[in-house]
Amino acid sequence: PSIPAEITEYESGLEQRRQYKVLSLKSIVLQYAALTASEKNILWNFYRDRKGAFDLFWFYYPKQELHKGVYVGRGNGATTIFDLPSKTTVSSSLQVYVNGVQTVTTFISGGGGGSSDRIQFATGPANGSMITAEFTGILRVQARFKTDELSHELFDYMLFNLGIEIQEVL
Repeated sequence: PSIPAEITEYESGLEQRRQYKVLSLKSIVLQYAALTASEKNILWNFYRDRKGAFDLFWFYYPKQELHKGVYVGRGNGATTIFDLPSKTTVSSSLQVYVNGVQTVTTFISGGGGGSSDRIQFATGPANGSMITAEFTGILRVQARFKTDELSHELFDYMLFNLGIEIQEVL
């Protein structure tokens, strides 16, 4: 998905561009050709337990691949260990950036929330600094259902025919 922007064109032909977000948010569509009744009920109960779009949850992409410009967190000047939004990260592929500048960190396999991998800085990144990463691994995103208040029947229909969209949340 692209990063939202506003482009205004003037009579002179010049443009003014404004980017709304620094990072794009991922949108994932869950769609299944076939599920057992038990599997379908597990998904329905998960959706219902999240109260539709209200509650957040962690979603892991199903395959290991290269991910660039992924948000890790914000520095506060004291915290030195951060969970990566990844598990089974290939440590040799990991590049960490603080405010866009590549930075040296120590890779820690596992131990983070939801079995995510971690990184450790020698000193905590400055307060407010943005930490991003590039890595090969299984991406973990915090997400919510995009559609709210689906009936059981509509949920089933969308799951098999249109897909049910989940939206990343930072």
